[in-house]
Order: sequence, then C-alpha cells, then structure tokens
Amino acid sequence: MGKIRLGFIGAGWWATANHMPILAARDDVEMTTVCRLGQDELERVRERFGFRYATEDYRELLARPLDAVVVTTPPTRCTTSTPGRRSWPAATSWSRSR
Repeated sequence: MGKIRLGFIGAGWWATANHMPILAARDDVEMTTVCRLGQDELERVRERFGFRYATEDYRELLARPLDAVVVTTPPTRCTTSTPGRRSWPAATSWSRSR
C-alpha cells in the first residue's frame, strides 16, 4: 500500500506542536493539504511541514484527492468539521458510534 494522503483542517498550536510533527515523521503518510485561517500563518505551516496545497477554505480541502482528513479545530468551530463528517464515510461512522 502507498502513502496515505492526509489533509488537515485546522493548524493551530496544538496541531503544529503535536499532530503534524508525529504524522510528518511517518514513512506511510504524505502531508498533502492544510486549511487554516490567516494567510501568513497558513504559509508558514505549509512550508514547515511540506504541504503541497494550502487554503483558507475547508471546502477546497475536501475537494482534493485525500485518503483522510484530521480535524484539529477548537470545539467551538464545529461548523467547520460538520461538512467533513458528512463527506467522509469513515468519519460519519465514527461520529455515529460516539
């Protein structure tokens, strides 16, 4: 099996200090797409972790060819993560099982 093409919705301090470094170090993960608000911060995250595509619009991220999406937004931003759950069967199954 090839590398998992991974996208991130949200790239704040917790994602960039914890999730992204761990996943970027894996040989079976390709960090392809990142989404966050703030163009300057978005560009810094893109460069730091080698994302090929960066956007401030989560819908653009969800339209990309990805195998998985990590949602790392604060709980108060649940409107951002809801469309992702509806678009991804595994995420929908996970959210129903909770």
